[in-house]
Amino acid sequence: MNLMNLESLKGSLNYLGFDAKINSQLEEKIANQEPSFRLQDTIIHFNKKVDFELHFKKSEIYDLYFFNKYDAILRQANKVDIANTFYLNKGKGVTATDAINLLIGRSIYRELINREQEKYHALLQLDFKENDWKLLNLRA
Repeated sequence: MNLMNLESLKGSLNYLGFDAKINSQLEEKIANQEPSFRLQDTIIHFNKKVDFELHFKKSEIYDLYFFNKYDAILRQANKVDIANTFYLNKGKGVTATDAINLLIGRSIYRELINREQEKYHALLQLDFKENDWKLLNLRA
């Protein structure tokens, strides 16, 4: 088991706001050398329950695991659940709290990097008009 990779993944989970209780599950899955696996977490934020499914995949070449995306599902009583997949770049991206705010319908203000590697600030919001919700980048 690559301990530096494990600690890096734990750091990403912490940065993104997931519960530290899933660290032991992460360690177990990596120790078993599973080629890909998913971990679940639930966060209740201001009486809103959101279930998360975190996707991990092992490199085909190296002894490294990558955490590239997670699914977030806002559970709503008497309403249709709202779900979206959030993609990560090197363990960074939309945090769990940001995902909850987006699923509720709020926008978030983020610093992003364009293809030319230049930083810029933008408001992000989910487009609920489409059946397949996507993030809208409303440049600030």
